[in-house]
Amino acid sequence: MHTTRIMYVITTGESGGAQSHLFDLCTHLPEKFKSTVVTGFKGPMGDKLEQSGIPVQVIPSLRREISPGTDFKAYQEIYRLINSWHPDLVCLHSSKAGFLGRLAAWRNGIPAIFTAHGWAFAEGVPP
Repeated sequence: MHTTRIMYVITTGESGGAQSHLFDLCTHLPEKFKSTVVTGFKGPMGDKLEQSGIPVQVIPSLRREISPGTDFKAYQEIYRLINSWHPDLVCLHSSKAGFLGRLAAWRNGIPAIFTAHGWAFAEGVPP
């Protein structure tokens, strides 16, 4: 049986809806799927994933704030992890992870899926 490798990328592992969604995806897939999670901050989600046997990679430069130098460093790390783990699919959650992860996956020739969990440019969201 072929194992399908899925790499999930999310900006932070704090408690929230996107993190709960990602946790449920990783822990409820059939055995033919192998998951790993990349995040900028492990937080409660990362701890729960590791307790469930899901590996978590932390990239401290993957942050919410826009910072071209730090963002480029995070992109390079995501690219490197994709290149070394060879996932069949990269699943991206949160705006920053979605942008940087899609570029890194595309450059590695790996398909990527982005799930929007909120709208960063909606009324009431601080700049």
